[in-house]
Amino acid sequence: MSMLPVQLTTRGGSNYDGNYDSSYRREHLEVPMLKEISRLSRPLLLLVPFLLLGLIACFPHSACAQLTTENLIGDSVSLSNRSYPEVEDAIQRFRNKDVDAARAFLDRAKEKYPKLPPTDITLAKMHIIGRDGSTARILLEKAATNSPDDPEAYLLLADDAFTSGRTTEAAVLFDKAGELTEAFTDNAKRKGKFEIRVLAGRAGVAERRQQWETAAGLLKNWIEMDAESAPAHQRLGITQFRLGQFDEARSEFKRARELREEFNHPEVVMGRLYAREGKDDLAKQAYQTAYSEDGDNEDTARSYAEYLLREEDISKASEVSQKLLAKNPKSIRALLLDGVIAKLQGDMDRAETDLNKILTIDPANADANNVLALLLVDSDDEDSKQKALRYAQVNAQRFPKSPQARVTLAWVLHKMGNDREAQQTLQNISGSNLSSDSGYLVSQMIADLGKRDQARKMLTQVLKQSQTMILFETKARALLEELEADSGDEE
Repeated sequence: MSMLPVQLTTRGGSNYDGNYDSSYRREHLEVPMLKEISRLSRPLLLLVPFLLLGLIACFPHSACAQLTTENLIGDSVSLSNRSYPEVEDAIQRFRNKDVDAARAFLDRAKEKYPKLPPTDITLAKMHIIGRDGSTARILLEKAATNSPDDPEAYLLLADDAFTSGRTTEAAVLFDKAGELTEAFTDNAKRKGKFEIRVLAGRAGVAERRQQWETAAGLLKNWIEMDAESAPAHQRLGITQFRLGQFDEARSEFKRARELREEFNHPEVVMGRLYAREGKDDLAKQAYQTAYSEDGDNEDTARSYAEYLLREEDISKASEVSQKLLAKNPKSIRALLLDGVIAKLQGDMDRAETDLNKILTIDPANADANNVLALLLVDSDDEDSKQKALRYAQVNAQRFPKSPQARVTLAWVLHKMGNDREAQQTLQNISGSNLSSDSGYLVSQMIADLGKRDQARKMLTQVLKQSQTMILFETKARALLEELEADSGDEE
């Protein structure tokens, strides 16, 4: 994971912060491959509400699915009573970087098993899983030309457009895929999947445009087709909440969790939504209900602790976190949460102990490395600062495309007096891809370099973001107050 300075993630796709796009990316499809390969290009979410990101095609930047027969064709044909050796051979050739041979085997498989998708589509999926988005797009364009009656190329291109923020383009592509799906007769299983994907996509467009009635109708149609789809129930609940239908929303969240136990407790979801609406008393009541009913569940307890952090009740959050950790002493998520809380409390020894325990379990854990870097660089001890630099450098090397990793490294360099290298590290970073905590760090560096008006404007936008800041919120607000005072003096 490359969400930095830190992001805590939960199991399942039900966590929701009130931002529809996050929910869409997590649970918009029930297709085996697309349930695993995730995240096109989109802003990284911050520390809380600790979302599990994306469940959609991962063209450029993501941790993708394994390249398996099930992920490639499981949504098209039954794998229970038939093997597809030509597809297995194609996968092996692709792994060996022999794409021409992979295509030849896929062509052979398509001839032998006509129900399979067109070769260009299957090969595009292989490139998606292999994180080669540009080649995948070329193949999908080719598929749209060579197999004009097959909807899947349009659906994958629509997913790409949607998650890249090109909503109108996505809407047109989903509509085109819908037209093709109505006339599609080659494979009943694929047709059924396409119908759901079209509904999910069109609903996504409506939700992004806040056309809640339209979205609700589409999601209800999805549920009529597949009543056992937890994502559909979860998304309908979110939409109903937006329509002020709170009891109905809660019922849908309950149904989603009945179908998928890894989904959040219904009151956790309600609490997040109430909080985003500014209904603080209802949010507090919902979280307390969830914890009282389901406090032994790790996700529920952690969600409650995160809520308490947002409310700046660090003492109570620490109490919940310590109980959670006592029950789950080897849980990386529990250790990370407790480490962050300890840092906020100024208990640096406890924070370092928690984070080092994570690295004992998972030496390559990105979050632990980065929080340790941020923790140690504030030390007066030179050895600790050098250790912070090593942690930050390791993560920047592991995640070279992560703007958050680069910000963490730049911050450490800045704190150690190496502003020239810090500025070089920050080159070409897009502000839209920064978490709120990272946005604060950049703002502070800009202010320290004397560009205080620029820092003020950036920090104002950072604090307006819907993503909640945890690690540096107090410092961020103090800096903004200082910068605004400077601006007033200049006037």
